[in-house]
Amino acid sequence: MKTHFCLTRLLRVLRWLYIYEYKKVLNLFLFAVPVFTWFQTYSFYNWEHGNHFRSADDTLDLVANASLFFLAVLMCLGATFAFSTLHRRHAGRQLLLLPASNLEKCLALWLIYVPLLLVVLIAAFCVSDLLRMLLLPLLMEQSHWPSAIPAFCYFLWMWVSDPILPSLALVFAIHAFCLLSSVVAGYVGWLLSGLTVFGCAYYLIGYYDGTNWQVLLLFLLGLVLLLLTYRLFCRYPLLKNLFNLRSYGL
Repeated sequence: MKTHFCLTRLLRVLRWLYIYEYKKVLNLFLFAVPVFTWFQTYSFYNWEHGNHFRSADDTLDLVANASLFFLAVLMCLGATFAFSTLHRRHAGRQLLLLPASNLEKCLALWLIYVPLLLVVLIAAFCVSDLLRMLLLPLLMEQSHWPSAIPAFCYFLWMWVSDPILPSLALVFAIHAFCLLSSVVAGYVGWLLSGLTVFGCAYYLIGYYDGTNWQVLLLFLLGLVLLLLTYRLFCRYPLLKNLFNLRSYGL
């Protein structure tokens, strides 16, 4: 087993993982496009046929902000598939036997399901915006809505360049838990993380006011979850045996 980090090996691992992971990333793209398209079409159609409580610019901003929320949800969903390859008998064995360090394998999966997935979902929003501009004129006689891509990119840049620490800490902790769920539960990690996050949000959202100690606690919790994810990834054969009743003769 390689112990030191090597960029060349990391690139080779990424090339190998592309064979197994591109279909899952493509499915997330194909899932995101209709979600974004439906929401944009519904929002603009409802504004045209509603009471016009909002201005056109306010509606564009609303669509852009809500689409960013959908993007964050889809990023968490994608994170639950990051380590699902481990739970496939043949592909998981090949992944563990790759001539690379555990850090390189773990980092390669993270690169696919965080930075690359972010780019893929932004592309999905752009495609959905173009589809909405084609579909909306078919639903109403006069439709002159401009593209929502500039507003979407503006709010995305504002969120990235000047992040709000309470929101960032919350997203970081949820993302770390989704990665942990992927190692533990594989393809059903989305169900484990979804139920847990929903339960915690239902009972604790009223107590979260973004104070300094809560933000620090969430960042520390996220770091602990990431370290636990990496440790379980390195010890996955042992983790698998713990859940395999046949190994105990039961």
